[in-house]
Amino acid sequence: MMLPRTGVVAAVCSLALLAACSSGPEGAVKGFYKALDAGKTDTAKGYLSAQITEMLGDGKLDMALAEGAKNMADCGGLDSVQVTLTGEGEVRRGTAAISFKGDCPAKNDEVMLVQENDQWKIGIGK
Repeated sequence: MMLPRTGVVAAVCSLALLAACSSGPEGAVKGFYKALDAGKTDTAKGYLSAQITEMLGDGKLDMALAEGAKNMADCGGLDSVQVTLTGEGEVRRGTAAISFKGDCPAKNDEVMLVQENDQWKIGIGK
């Protein structure tokens, strides 16, 4: 019965690769935009800090994420995300340069990340 064991190994390797790709503050930003691009608003919500989720509440946050996913789809989908961050410790600030596959112009979003429970989350700040 090698097949089940091979499947388990492949699944573990896939999870390890996914964790490696999404680690760090840059990975959190990229993961958020990729989740929106895929229409996975619940996954995108997981990249947001508790401050954002508590401030907006589930209803408003779900609507905002759904609108973001729709806007991204209307732009032909995500082409690339380039993240530039500065800072040390538990806070990073910078920009996410977003380009789309369709005709929408590229945009730069200001981002702030905070560390919550040993994970990087997108926060609110100036």
